[in-house]
Amino acid sequence: MRLDPQAPGGFLVHSFCGDGPLEAKDYVRDKLGLPFTYSKTSEKGISLDPLKWCAHDGLTYAARSAQALRIWAEAMDPHSTPVESYLRRRGLDLPRAAAGEAIHFHLTCPFAGSSTAAMVCLVRDILTNEPKAIHRTALTAEGHKGNVSGHDACLLVRFMAVRSS
Repeated sequence: MRLDPQAPGGFLVHSFCGDGPLEAKDYVRDKLGLPFTYSKTSEKGISLDPLKWCAHDGLTYAARSAQALRIWAEAMDPHSTPVESYLRRRGLDLPRAAAGEAIHFHLTCPFAGSSTAAMVCLVRDILTNEPKAIHRTALTAEGHKGNVSGHDACLLVRFMAVRSS
């Protein structure tokens, strides 16, 4: 690790174990208890900082992961909820296995500094398959995509995927 005020987050890392640079930087940041901060923007001037897309309170990765998994545990089976209507509108069925393993419904999901009904998808580490985070999609009571403070979805992860069996 080398401190560098010009580098995103103020430091550079190199892994001698073959890990990718983002994974190595996240590991160092988590071990030091530093919040995740980014300052990149796309060519169109849109922020690529996922922390700007959703409310963020400076928690470490481990604390954010624990918070996300608590929200997942509070959520319920998505059958006969706006989730089922939302997916049907998109031409998708809701398989029973996905409802148990990967997709839930939360009536008052924390979202962009507020709360809303939301489809909550469990996000797993692509290498270990461990649950690590959630992806939330705001929904209306009729199953249309909702909007909370200008946001319609929140995802705060890297190197992970929503997976059903």
